[in-house]
Amino acid sequence: MKKAVKLSVIILNYRTPEITVRAFKSLDKAASNLEIEKIIVDNGSRDGSVEFIRERAPSARIIELPENRGFAAGMNAGARAASGDYILFMNSDVEAFPGSLNILVDYLEANPDTGVVGPLLEDGNGKFARTLLFQPTLLSELVPVIGKLNLLRWERRIGTEPLEVEGVEGAAPVASRAAIEKAGLFDEDFFFYAEIEDWCLRIRRNGFKIKVIPNARMMHAREGSSREIGRPTKIEIKRARYLLIKKSLGGFAGNLVIGTDFLSGIFKVIFYAIGYLLSMLSWKRGYKKLVMYSGLLFWIAAGMPERSAPIYRKLFGKWG
Repeated sequence: MKKAVKLSVIILNYRTPEITVRAFKSLDKAASNLEIEKIIVDNGSRDGSVEFIRERAPSARIIELPENRGFAAGMNAGARAASGDYILFMNSDVEAFPGSLNILVDYLEANPDTGVVGPLLEDGNGKFARTLLFQPTLLSELVPVIGKLNLLRWERRIGTEPLEVEGVEGAAPVASRAAIEKAGLFDEDFFFYAEIEDWCLRIRRNGFKIKVIPNARMMHAREGSSREIGRPTKIEIKRARYLLIKKSLGGFAGNLVIGTDFLSGIFKVIFYAIGYLLSMLSWKRGYKKLVMYSGLLFWIAAGMPERSAPIYRKLFGKWG
């Protein structure tokens, strides 16, 4: 039987071994005098990542998955093997600042009604990065600018004291085992993106609060495996978003958002096509946007096939 520890840290690696090791090495100073179990889950990288990590982070417990099962399934694999009273789900492109984990765990221990806490995130230039999330509404999904304004409104509320929020960014949330046992782990129907919003919603529905703790700081440099936003990535972001909307708002809302996206996508394709042609085929950003939005239209028109479907691979190639 595994010996229970205070905190289990799970870092998910997918072909980013250098920054995974960097994240791993930031843990000791982030949690002085705190017993930590360190788990690295390799999500089927098959690129030498495991050997690289094992050589440079020999104290890590490594779980090797045979294929890339996505963020939710990868983190869940680590969580099922963890023994900590609290679990940190840490992106590979995050560096924890000194003392940050002590602050987060101490807060959860002192406030058992709080199920999840998140640090205040900074980008690689010392500026504040996106730290919190909010639950989708039909209006915010149909009119994206409303969602952006809502996010800004929430971010302005961050001060020096713990702030109760609807959700925290998925870069480094820490959850109590009590909250996980009631609300469950991440929904593995999400491959990547939106699983955090869904999980936070279930945490809150099970009676736990979610808070940002501003005096716990971490850097989220966004150097991870999904940083390149191309056609397949855009499609998978939308797939996850549609699943989230259907789960939280219902099938009608989900279909309405899909239909609205399709119509707006037609106008965007026309706009970028005209702009690209008028620029005498030299507008590189316009061409990239044209390719991305046309791909999204083809995917919706094809019935939103899964990544493994032949038509998906024919249109967009193998991805993930």
